[in-house]
Formats: sequence, structure tokens, C-alpha cells
Amino acid sequence: YEDSIRNSVSLGGDADIQAAMAGAIAEAFFGIPDELQEEGLSYLDDTLQEYYYEINMDVYQCRLKTLGNKHPETLVSVNNIANIFMSVNMNKEA
Repeated sequence: YEDSIRNSVSLGGDADIQAAMAGAIAEAFFGIPDELQEEGLSYLDDTLQEYYYEINMDVYQCRLKTLGNKHPETLVSVNNIANIFMSVNMNKEA
């Protein structure tokens, strides 16, 4: 994941757009490493963390309804929600 973003930036040009696109594609293939996701979440204020949580809950509910509770993408959503809780030291909820 990280190498994809670094490589896109090293190409020069419109590096921020390239990195955003590379990151989105790399996330689909590799996922975001837990430690990187946790660090990124730590920079968000409470309002943005709540919004992020709500979006992830919506994604989880959609995946659960359409894919079922054992589908890998549903499990990714569960992991994302757990990471949100862990980033704000709510380990019991995670």
C-alpha cells in the first residue's frame, strides 16, 4: 500500500492527485495497514471521527445485508470499525 503511494509521488507532475488515485486503488487491492489507519484517525477531531464511524457503519450494514456476515469485505468493515474504536482508546468496544 505505502509503496504504491510513494511510487506515484516520485513520478512528479500532479503528485497529490496521483497519490490520491494510487491510494484508492491500492486500498482496494491491499487494504490500509492497521497501524497506518490508526495513525491517520488520530489526526481527526471528534466530529470527523464520528462522521468516519458513521460512514463505516453504513458500509458495514450494506455489506452485511448484500454479502452476508462471512464475506471477506464484510469482515474488512468489521476490522475498520474496530480500528476506529482502538484509535480513540475504546478497546473494549473494539
